[in-house]
Amino acid sequence: VDAHGMVALAVGRRWRQSYNGGANWRDVTPEGRRVTHPKVTVGRICRYVYSGGMFSGDFYASRGPSRPFERRALPASDVRVAVASPMNGREVWIGTWGRGIFRSRDAGQTWEDMGLQGVQCRSLTVDWRRRRVYAGSSSLMAHRGIWRRDF
Repeated sequence: VDAHGMVALAVGRRWRQSYNGGANWRDVTPEGRRVTHPKVTVGRICRYVYSGGMFSGDFYASRGPSRPFERRALPASDVRVAVASPMNGREVWIGTWGRGIFRSRDAGQTWEDMGLQGVQCRSLTVDWRRRRVYAGSSSLMAHRGIWRRDF
């Protein structure tokens, strides 16, 4: 649920959102390519739907409660996790499987490489006040543990 009381939900091939706590739902599925196994992260205003695989990934952003979802280019295909800022929904972080972590400050239009290449990111937590990001990896071969980056 975001600051406007909107619930964003991605289920299978259709995406739905509610402006009244789930009493009524509206289809907001974008035209074109369908996202396989979509996941959602919601910031203060912006909403994101993403998925990632070894060879391809999808990332969609909606920059406001009444704005449609728009497809954005990803800096790496295998996105495992995304976290949107609760204070500034335009800032979003993604963790990938071995390609690093990335930050966007403009709702996914451009991306900054924040390092950690080689780390198979399975979880991502952002401490917005202390300006730190933590990436968790459970690779069985190398780069296991929790990694921290200050920003």
